[in-house]
Amino acid sequence: MSHEEILQAFPYLTEQDIRACLAFAADRERRVEIHSLCDLYPDSSHVHDCGLGSATDEVVLEYAKKQGLTVVSKDSDFEARGVFLGAPPQFIWIHSRNCATHQVEKLLRTTFKTVKRFVEEDDQAGLILGSHRPPK
Repeated sequence: MSHEEILQAFPYLTEQDIRACLAFAADRERRVEIHSLCDLYPDSSHVHDCGLGSATDEVVLEYAKKQGLTVVSKDSDFEARGVFLGAPPQFIWIHSRNCATHQVEKLLRTTFKTVKRFVEEDDQAGLILGSHRPPK
C-alpha cells in the first residue's frame, strides 16, 4: 500500500504520521535483530549505532574498512561492490526476498560456523547466505 493510498483510506493521518510510524517500526526491528543475535555475534552493531544511519554505501564501506569490520546486508549493491572492489571490508549478503527479521536471525544462527570461518580466514571478499527463489 502506498503512502497516497494510506492517506486516502485514513484522511486524518498526515505524511508525517506515516513516516513516524515507519521510523518507529524500523528502529524497533533493528533493535530486536541486533539484540537477538548478541549471543553469537557479540561485537555486532547496526549502522545506526555507529552514527551512519543515513550515510551513503561508500561511507559505510569506508568505515567498515577502517574499523576492520564485516558488512552484513540484504542490499545487493554492497554485494556488487564487493565483487568489483574486493575486500576489505568483507561482505556477507543475505540473499532473500522480502524476509522478516526472524528469518534473517534464523539464517544467521544456522550459518554461524560458516560465517565465523569466512570472517576468520579473511581470504574471500564475499559470502552469500540464503537463497533467492522466484515467487510461485
